[in-house]
Amino acid sequence: MVAVSPTAGPRDSVCTYRLSPANLLPTLDLSLSIESRFLSHSALARMRRFVRKRALIGLSAWIALTAYFVAMLAPAHIGRVFGVVAFVLWTPAFVASFALLRVDVVWLLMTTHDFWFSTFVNASTYCVLGVLLGDARAGALVAASSGVQMSITVDANLRAVKVWAVLNAIGVFCSSATWVAVSLALVDDMHDTALLRTETHELRASMFVSSGLLTVVALVTRNVYRQRAVFSKRVNRAVVECVSYRVNLRLSSVSPVRQSTRPHAAAAPSHEVAAAHAAPPEFLKQMQYVPQLGEIDARRTLLQLPVVSDTDNAPPRVTAALQALGAFALVACGLTSGVSFEQRPDPAAIAGLVLALALTAFYCAVYAAHYQRELLRALFGSFDFILLYALLLFAHVCACDFFSWQPHCVLRAAASWLWLQWSLCLDAVPPAMRYKLGARKPFAVAALALFTGSSGAFLYMVMSAKPATRIVDRVVWDPRALGVALQLRLVPVFFNCSSAALSLLARLLWRAAANPSDVLLVLDGAVVYENYLRTATNRLSRRWGSRELAPDPQQQRRQRTRFYSVTPKSFLRSVRVTPASS
Repeated sequence: MVAVSPTAGPRDSVCTYRLSPANLLPTLDLSLSIESRFLSHSALARMRRFVRKRALIGLSAWIALTAYFVAMLAPAHIGRVFGVVAFVLWTPAFVASFALLRVDVVWLLMTTHDFWFSTFVNASTYCVLGVLLGDARAGALVAASSGVQMSITVDANLRAVKVWAVLNAIGVFCSSATWVAVSLALVDDMHDTALLRTETHELRASMFVSSGLLTVVALVTRNVYRQRAVFSKRVNRAVVECVSYRVNLRLSSVSPVRQSTRPHAAAAPSHEVAAAHAAPPEFLKQMQYVPQLGEIDARRTLLQLPVVSDTDNAPPRVTAALQALGAFALVACGLTSGVSFEQRPDPAAIAGLVLALALTAFYCAVYAAHYQRELLRALFGSFDFILLYALLLFAHVCACDFFSWQPHCVLRAAASWLWLQWSLCLDAVPPAMRYKLGARKPFAVAALALFTGSSGAFLYMVMSAKPATRIVDRVVWDPRALGVALQLRLVPVFFNCSSAALSLLARLLWRAAANPSDVLLVLDGAVVYENYLRTATNRLSRRWGSRELAPDPQQQRRQRTRFYSVTPKSFLRSVRVTPASS
């Protein structure tokens, strides 16, 4: 996950790298869709007749989106009717889209952590919200949840790619409106209940739903951001760029001979591919990696420190000193994490917090000086990095505000934020610099585990705080809408941001622990594959996206019956005799 040594060895003077896939890219058999794989011949024929009605399906989908808004924001007696309308009218669009998903791409998505994490958040959020409503408006939530799930599996959809990009953008607006309505208690007749109750706070079910909806908004927004290229007129319509599936990347050294920047594809020999797949060759599409940065010079860092910025290895004593500094700073932060928030600590504890923060700041500053400029720019352009960075920053600001910005709280929050920033930006340090700075994978995993665990413990402490704990739950926003006083307090907002950030940190921790040491932590690669519906020579395949099925046995028997029932006289009348050409 975190590269800890140069690819070419400790004495290699090559400082030029390029981003490349960490694993071989798969070959996809796009001839099989859900309908052609699991439906019988007669059911497939009916499904094809149903899919032909694209105008009616699209119209019903747009009406369903409008009905969803009315169901969520209108009074309960009106919302129940529109909830049923939204469910009924959205079902044709969901069935048609699900039936045309590519089987191979769906299986590929199901092997990723993001697919299962997104599916769990989507299902749990809308299920709990449906229980809170407890009436026919839950039908609108089923439609919304199925729409989010189609956004998660949009990579497997080869048809109406631009239409689904527009629907995803509208889905962001729908999920955001639902989040605002639930957070501000604007949903009529919603029976809220307490999931966890303490002496001072309680975890309401609406807070859990708000946190889940915020995560859903982030996930769908990410897909919309990655799909922005489909609206460009210069984009190649015959190529599908995956928005949910991403490939792990590593920094591999470039040999003295300049490497080509063409898309990377792990293609097998044609005879092996043909032997391994039963589909015709035109249905086999090799997934390809899209190069992002070209060649990366490790010497183009933010600052040039003469101790470790040269092309040779740093002195062993410098590397050992930096390793000892990082270990001591991490241990100091771990020891000072036991300082109580409930009362003002003694001067010795304050001195320990100051020392831990100073060591952490110096250690992180050394790494920040060696951030490679192109890699850092790529990190700042990554949606995952921006989202997690913003959530962590807001959560740490809330933690300081809970205790009125007392010095010991600010010191602990600053040290925690610096370590998390160090973990997120570690991808911007090239392998040669990581080797000189003494970075190791176990150390990165330990830092992520420590501060992910401490963040979870602090969230639990806030939600289960006792009356003696001086937590200031200030009112963030106190508007009046339609004659109703609405209050947005700091604790629910902190719970939403912290729970979303913890889920993303857990994903990073899993990647750091499970992947090899040379795989990047945050940066991932975009992959594409050819949309054979625009290039296939078989008209049936180009239209329906599935290989031609075997003839129906019953139809064959009927044809044989009609043939043998033809009399010789009628057969001779039906034959047109033409003179032989010379």
